[in-house]
Amino acid sequence: ATAPGGLSAKAPAMTPLMLDTSTRKLVAWDGTTDGAAVGILAVAADQTSTTLTFYKSGTFRYEDVLWPEAASDETKKRTAFAGTAISIV
Repeated sequence: ATAPGGLSAKAPAMTPLMLDTSTRKLVAWDGTTDGAAVGILAVAADQTSTTLTFYKSGTFRYEDVLWPEAASDETKKRTAFAGTAISIV
């Protein structure tokens, strides 16, 4: 899928994404809000990327996702995508 991007820095593929409700753009997941992640970046992007290509469904290996440092424990990471069509195994 594709959607407007609002990244503030370079982000590699497999970065979890969330919706910034103030700008209505996808940004890197903050690592603190359970269930806020809505997709996984499919192609590396940066702050100049106006459109992001991302996965909005699928099953991904826990160790392949590039979790932010703020996601301090496994439970937080495994609940990041609660309510979405993304599964972490």
